[in-house]
Amino acid sequence: MGIVKIIKWPSLRRDQLEEGELPDCVLVKFDDESIGSRLKDSDGCVAIPSVVATFQGTKSYGDIERRMLPIILCWAVTVHKLQGTTLDKAVIDLGKKVFAKGQAYVALSRVKTLEGIAISDLEPNKVLHKPHDARALAEMQRVRGLHTRD
Repeated sequence: MGIVKIIKWPSLRRDQLEEGELPDCVLVKFDDESIGSRLKDSDGCVAIPSVVATFQGTKSYGDIERRMLPIILCWAVTVHKLQGTTLDKAVIDLGKKVFAKGQAYVALSRVKTLEGIAISDLEPNKVLHKPHDARALAEMQRVRGLHTRD
């Protein structure tokens, strides 16, 4: 994941001239420093160029051209703002920033399926209020094993 920092338009313009026109590229600052390490500019951003795919149309209508930026929209939200929302997929940080009882439950319970949950960080002492609770830790390991099985 990363943040789009700059949109670069052709000929040093600041915006598109015609509807449907794509930028030359977008500059993305990735969260993971190892992504695009050989392609980074001086600000640590990676240029993602627009892509054009051309294919033959059916029934002799000629060639069809599809222009796109190969990026996927995502967003972040706090657990408090997430209450009442249902998600298909989520990356959930259960690390050091978990501070309230039940905060982990609220975040995890918003996702429809176990397969839709990805935990980016896990601090058991923050999720379990009794870190010496062997049964709860064993259950966490069991559930974690369910997700990784094929």
